[in-house]
Amino acid sequence: MPVPRTAVAILQGEPRQWSRVSESGREVICFFCGECGTRLFHNPTRNPNITNIKPGTLDDTSWLQPVGNLWTQSAQQWVKCSEEMLNYKGQPTLNEFSQLFEKFSNVSQYNNAVASD
Repeated sequence: MPVPRTAVAILQGEPRQWSRVSESGREVICFFCGECGTRLFHNPTRNPNITNIKPGTLDDTSWLQPVGNLWTQSAQQWVKCSEEMLNYKGQPTLNEFSQLFEKFSNVSQYNNAVASD
């Protein structure tokens, strides 16, 4: 879940990090809990403005509404991806990421409008 990097604040503990090279050849810095090892977020070096948060690590996930699935080619056979979502066999291209951002933005705006009624 991409968010502005400036919006990320560690409230407790000190995450540890490691880096890897993605399939595209770009470096990604991966942060994880130093106590339990849970992956928290990734900082892609290609874009210093965003952080990709692992949504399952948030305290409150009630407001999240998934709009797509990535890396479906490696999904377990029993996983069923909705055709109403954007589904990608592997890593989305920049254009495909734009589609994901747009769909998520539209869903978020709708949810915010409904919540304020």
